[in-house]
Amino acid sequence: MQSKKLLKISLIVTFIGLFLIIILANCFEPKTTEISSIDKKILDEWVKVTGQVDNLKSISTESGYLTTFTITDSTGRIDVIFYKKINLTEKVEIIGKISEYQGKLQISASKIKILE
Repeated sequence: MQSKKLLKISLIVTFIGLFLIIILANCFEPKTTEISSIDKKILDEWVKVTGQVDNLKSISTESGYLTTFTITDSTGRIDVIFYKKINLTEKVEIIGKISEYQGKLQISASKIKILE
């Protein structure tokens, strides 16, 4: 009898914990950053930028697709990589991690949201 009660309590606590993790994961996003303020000091940190897409290129690889493009806001421009095939020409919001490739900073996007 005790083991059934303990199992029920354990399952309830587990589901409540998972539910809270899902809610909290969606609530925490980095604050919006201007492209001109991105430098090597914030390498490997998460940022959110908003801007216009330019120079979109998708490449088929053995493991899927790699899409590269440039995002431009009123303060500057930066290259973005995304590991899925997408077709964008609009203003977008990007959440990603700052990385460096061949001496240039770029954003490795994990989430792209179309704004227009």
